Amino acid sequence: MEPTDRRARRTRRRLQEALSRLLLKHRIQDITVQQVTKLAGINRSTFYLHYKDLYDLRQQMEGELIRQLENTLAQPEASAGMRELVNCLYGYFAERRELCRPLLPPNGDSPFWRKCVLTIAARGLPALALIPEGNPLRECQLTFLGSGLMGILQEWVAREAPALPREETVGFLTWMMEGMLRPWEPEPGKEQSQ
Repeated sequence: MEPTDRRARRTRRRLQEALSRLLLKHRIQDITVQQVTKLAGINRSTFYLHYKDLYDLRQQMEGELIRQLENTLAQPEASAGMRELVNCLYGYFAERRELCRPLLPPNGDSPFWRKCVLTIAARGLPALALIPEGNPLRECQLTFLGSGLMGILQEWVAREAPALPREETVGFLTWMMEGMLRPWEPEPGKEQSQ
């Protein structure tokens, strides 16, 4: 690995962390490049070597976080079972808590939250093969489960300290997700509407 690559990654990371801290207190349109670079301890001209503006920084940060989420979900242990998937997601958000926190509601915009839900629904949950391929409600169930997982993880990320220790949180989320996987059956005697 080239020293410049490491240095460039470290610089981008510091800029992302600085923007994240500022986003917890201010809207992006109220933040200046000068504030970000001062907090990051980086020269303003160095900022422009990496990003066009603050919106580009946020967009690249979100893209990198989603790619890392996809990589987390591609790990073999993420598809070993619901508990393992939940544990991988917990670890992902624990490691990136400070970067994710300002991007998730109530601090940030919901598009990042939505991208996380869709990534979990498209990459994490199907790998578990919990919902049969032919099920007409499969996409709805996957999105619902992804939203449920993200909703609870978002609440956890938003708190200063976790409400429960990791094992208890993973156990609780696993219990909830497995409960939602029971097959839906229409009420007997009622005709289904087309």
